[in-house]
Amino acid sequence: MKKQMWFAPVVLATAVLLLSACSGPDEDVAAPSAQAGAVPEAVAAIAEQGRQEISTWPGPTDSPVTDGTALSVVVVPCGMATEGCKRQAEGFIEAADALGWETTLVDPKGDPSLDNAAIDQAITQDADAVFLVSIDPDIVAGALERARDAGIFVVASATDNTTGLDHEVSLHGDEEGRMLAAQIVVETGGDAKVAMFTGNEFKTVVKRVEGSKEVFADCSGCEIVAEQDISQTAGGADLVSLVQSTIQANPDVNVLWAPYDAAATDMVQAVQQSGRDDVMVASFNGNLQNLEFIRAGAPQKIVVGEALEWVGWAGADAVLRLSQGAPMVEDDGVPARILTADNLPEKGTAWTGDFDFRSEYSRMWGIG
Repeated sequence: MKKQMWFAPVVLATAVLLLSACSGPDEDVAAPSAQAGAVPEAVAAIAEQGRQEISTWPGPTDSPVTDGTALSVVVVPCGMATEGCKRQAEGFIEAADALGWETTLVDPKGDPSLDNAAIDQAITQDADAVFLVSIDPDIVAGALERARDAGIFVVASATDNTTGLDHEVSLHGDEEGRMLAAQIVVETGGDAKVAMFTGNEFKTVVKRVEGSKEVFADCSGCEIVAEQDISQTAGGADLVSLVQSTIQANPDVNVLWAPYDAAATDMVQAVQQSGRDDVMVASFNGNLQNLEFIRAGAPQKIVVGEALEWVGWAGADAVLRLSQGAPMVEDDGVPARILTADNLPEKGTAWTGDFDFRSEYSRMWGIG
């Protein structure tokens, strides 16, 4: 199997430049680069590279050795009911346990007011650090300022916004968006009629939308036929109903673009109940249930897999660096990969970035 090197945040830069070259200087949208129904060369290149195995360790090559201090960290995910958030939080807690730290998990369940309260709890507990998962710093700006005034380090993941943070572990939403859209274009032979279900409460999702739209604009046979914004608390029967009504109102739709796997799970159900076997679901994260959908030939055909537990370990590495005054990394190098039925990990296992990241970090920290 071919392998790729992950050059975040400039992954796929050559292909992106090719996409950009398709537009004139005064155009807001990229001009079609090929005849209707064809897959543009630059788009095919993004998909081809995005499917390949990661061949070179993309993370930091050195990190401080732990000095044995038992740091206290409050972990605040966007909501433990959302699998993508849960996996990142659990990854951090696993790394913290390995380092001998104390963690307190506070689940705000997607409620912004509880996000702020969780950070204030860290101040009350006199915590050393806070780790936020997919929580926009702008909506907790006041609490972040109070935390930093109290001498608490603040590290976050998947925010695509570093305001008020000491460090962010980025998922590079724009690159992920380009990857998913490119594979959609390839799978549909350049004839994607897409219903996009966005999640604008997450800036990483906003970036995913932007990246995908950039690619779809370069495909002359592709069209976004519907766009709906959803929230992480709007799953279940309500989302199934929304998806079914969208399909009915747009009979030419053949792709449902999901902002993350939790939403895609409901979309799979909606497609199955609609009786439409010509509609595919595509999303981000690579949670086990969604990988099994792909393996079973269910409506979900594509996912941009993220090594989300790795994100948590990278967050712990950032806290360790901050606690020791060590240099921070510009990018943590957490990779993503396009997963289809042809390159899934073994049944029952998540995609972990093609590397034993736990061993890599443990070695650097002097605990393994």
